[in-house]
Amino acid sequence: LDSDQYRQHREAELVLLAQMASQKVISLRKPLNLQPMIPRERRIVHLALSGIAGVRSESNGEGENRSITIYPA
Repeated sequence: LDSDQYRQHREAELVLLAQMASQKVISLRKPLNLQPMIPRERRIVHLALSGIAGVRSESNGEGENRSITIYPA
């Protein structure tokens, strides 16, 4: 079920989050933890970050508390 194109809006929101977080990591040269996400959302963020030079990402945690940490490369 995709009510009012929710998935497209959420994907765009996650890509923007990844871009903004990567800029912060690059400027501060410190890792940044994002909020816990479902697997589909983590995948979108990892893919968005893979196209940005200067950062790398890892998933951490277990179950519902699994989140992404962005590190300077």
